[in-house]
Amino acid sequence: MTTTPLARQDCAVTVLGGPTAVIDMGGLRIVSDPTFDEAGPHGYLTKTAGPARAEDAVGPVDLVLVSHDLHPDNLDERGRSFALTAPLVLT
Repeated sequence: MTTTPLARQDCAVTVLGGPTAVIDMGGLRIVSDPTFDEAGPHGYLTKTAGPARAEDAVGPVDLVLVSHDLHPDNLDERGRSFALTAPLVLT
């Protein structure tokens, strides 16, 4: 897993794997559907690969966007913890 901090960009989307993406737009950093758990069994699902970057490599975010929280493949345990550090979470 890469630990190099993800630099902010003027306008970019960086896919971290699964549903998780970092969106830099207009000075804002948005993370969609944060999933940062390692590969392995997670409830009724088995995650086959971990994230491309750990949550601490994403850096501060302005907003977390969660499409739905009912499935661990869209909001896992580490993703939920990450979301709670953001100033705003939208679902």
